[in-house]
Amino acid sequence: MKFLYILTSTDDDLYYEQIYLSITSLLLYNPNANVELLTDDITFKTLKGSRKKILQLVQECKVISLSVDSSQKVRSRLLKTNMRNLVDGDFLYLDCDTIVLSPLEIPQKWTFNIGAVKNLHFNNVTESPIYPIFHFFANKCGIDIKNEDYFNSGVLYVKDDIKSKIFFTHWHKLYLKFYQEHNVEIDQLSLYRTNNDFGGFIQEISGEWNWQVGFGLNFMNESKIMHT
Repeated sequence: MKFLYILTSTDDDLYYEQIYLSITSLLLYNPNANVELLTDDITFKTLKGSRKKILQLVQECKVISLSVDSSQKVRSRLLKTNMRNLVDGDFLYLDCDTIVLSPLEIPQKWTFNIGAVKNLHFNNVTESPIYPIFHFFANKCGIDIKNEDYFNSGVLYVKDDIKSKIFFTHWHKLYLKFYQEHNVEIDQLSLYRTNNDFGGFIQEISGEWNWQVGFGLNFMNESKIMHT
């Protein structure tokens, strides 16, 4: 299994510094980790000088050409929602604003296709503090709120199989649709709709794998990955 990161960055932001710190923390506790970096062609051109050091931390760097008309934020989501179709092998995806706090060993009981932690550790999205925002964008995109499961996409466990690839293809198409038709840049909304369309395909994993700071304090002491 590999650990997958996505980077879209320029010299004027801190995403490079964030991801460098995250990968360094991963390797501190998992020195033999197989790390792959997925990036776009525009970002890759900036990986020179001191920024080239990140390439020494990863075993593989895959560069994807994307439209120059897309914003940096959208480019990262275009890669993320399609990453299952862009890289090989089972992977644990981590957002750049994560810090690894312990050795990471995938449990044998993880036999499902895709695993994730609930967003902000709330079991029901209708009880979450972000529900008003979620409801606004769901209405904007014509999404029926018929499932309480709203997953955070900052840490995703994904098997390399045909079902996962079909899921990601659908997620990617929905993300493009919501962005192009409604100017919605967030990826979790299309992930929610995709999960509904696939009958609750995503399986919940323990919050310690994606402790979202400020919430889920019961996971703090046992946290494997901290997500800021």
